[in-house]
Amino acid sequence: MFLAQDYTLYDYWTYGLPAPPAGYHWIRVGPDALLVRYGDGYVLDAAYGLFF
Repeated sequence: MFLAQDYTLYDYWTYGLPAPPAGYHWIRVGPDALLVRYGDGYVLDAAYGLFF
């Protein structure tokens, strides 16, 4: 569900997030940003309270 295109942060740099490694992408979940792996949704990193 959260891997849907609507949740992906394509402009992650505007939020001060680092570039995702190959196979990962940043998504928004409520006020947080998660760095997740394509395919299985494994969470590598999180930025809490980024959006309010």
